[in-house]
Amino acid sequence: LSEPKTIVETPKAIEAIKFLFFVSMSPLAPEIANTCNEYDFISITIRIFDYMYDKIVDLVLNVHVNVEDVAPRAQVADNIEKTKLTSNLAFIMILFGLVRTFSNFSNKYCVHFHSRDGLRHLFKYLNSEPLVRFCLETAETPTSQEHMLISNLLRGVLGSLLNLGKVYAEFKDEWSNCNAVENLLNYASQMKDISDNQIAAFIATANVASEEDIKRLSEHKNVLPEIIKLISQIAQLIADQSSDLKRTELIVDNDEKVEVATLTVMSTIWHLIELLDAVYHVAINDRIKYKIYERFNLKRDLRIIIFQGNCVEREHALRLLWQLCYDAKVADDVMSDADLHQYVRTMAGGKSDANAKCAYFCKGIVWLFKNKSGRMIMRWNRSMGDGGGGGGGGGKWRRQQQIVEQRSLAVEDESEKRRTRSTTSAPDDSTIPNHIMISYNRESREMCLRIKSELEKMKLRVWIDVENISGSSLESMANAVEQSLCVLVCMTEKYKQSPYCRAEGKIIIVNLVVFFHSIHYH
Repeated sequence: LSEPKTIVETPKAIEAIKFLFFVSMSPLAPEIANTCNEYDFISITIRIFDYMYDKIVDLVLNVHVNVEDVAPRAQVADNIEKTKLTSNLAFIMILFGLVRTFSNFSNKYCVHFHSRDGLRHLFKYLNSEPLVRFCLETAETPTSQEHMLISNLLRGVLGSLLNLGKVYAEFKDEWSNCNAVENLLNYASQMKDISDNQIAAFIATANVASEEDIKRLSEHKNVLPEIIKLISQIAQLIADQSSDLKRTELIVDNDEKVEVATLTVMSTIWHLIELLDAVYHVAINDRIKYKIYERFNLKRDLRIIIFQGNCVEREHALRLLWQLCYDAKVADDVMSDADLHQYVRTMAGGKSDANAKCAYFCKGIVWLFKNKSGRMIMRWNRSMGDGGGGGGGGGKWRRQQQIVEQRSLAVEDESEKRRTRSTTSAPDDSTIPNHIMISYNRESREMCLRIKSELEKMKLRVWIDVENISGSSLESMANAVEQSLCVLVCMTEKYKQSPYCRAEGKIIIVNLVVFFHSIHYH
């Protein structure tokens, strides 16, 4: 069956979809999600979404929320319309439940859903003024069947969007075309008093937001502590080794299966790593790093997860800790915690493949420890980004310009000296600037390789981490900066959000090397 009208009107097809929903609640869910990909069930689902939307909206507009508003003679007809509405809502809610469940368990499913233009259909429901208004109007009778169905439908759409955000990096244009951040923030404001919609919308936004968008999340500042409370509850279950602690199997990149601690609140199952990652994205904002760590007491929870969580939970906790340690006060606090400090240093020196990601994040934290003492660090995203304005930013910018110009003159002078030196007293190339370094984020790889090729045609030496952008040690990257004539930074939003790239940016400013912004940075 391929036509949505035929499926909706065929009892056997409806029973099959209900059965699929039933088994999606079982441990077989990850395998079933991948099987659905093979049979392209996603395309059928999306066509049904499209077909059902107008029917549901028409019914919502025709029924009356309050019986008192209906004349006695019209009540029979109104009840018939309500019966049709509840039947249609119940069916479409099952389909959204399938998308939500499968996108939660399988990244491959998320990719397929995006490639079938499914995102646009989800936002069509989430942005529906009649559906949202009906949900809010029926909230006065939260136990009514109509409210429960419409509320669960919208929450299913939002939950699906939250899960699909895991593969956002591959489908940024699709999210942008849906005006995702604006629509999610608007939905969060409207539905703040309905169940956990505001928290879910906040997390979904954090997954796909730019740095400027992250600042706008401060409008919902009351949500972040709620997310951290969820993390705290899971951390406490881990610390107590409680029998109430549940872990769910997920399929992540390369079909790898991992188990992650979960917390069920009402009808929502929260995964620890999605909560940690949401805080990680928000913590890009330097102004709230210490508040997240200290005032909201996340440091206790991170400590528990790092010492007592499983490998994948520990990875995400250490990744978040690295992000937070860009605040000097957070770094000081971690260094003063003898056990945590020792753990980070030991892990940073480890060579076990099983803990490669944990070791990588710990190396980043240790590198921050080494570089915070004895040197005045002016971060590029503050001293350069806040150029004008009345707070003296322009003065900082001018001073930085003068230093950069002096550095440029020094580089030219050094180059001239090298050209006139005798070949019998060749300098040590390991200490003299001898190349152009290109610093970039993975998404700019192809463009930067083209730039590298053009520079090499000009007989210029270029240093670029081509083989393994995330594998090079911070020490070798620092050496590459130290030995460079200049550093070309391909500035993008993802570059600013990456702790690894921020480490490069910090070295660049510490060593006063000239850099450039790419035209792709918005």
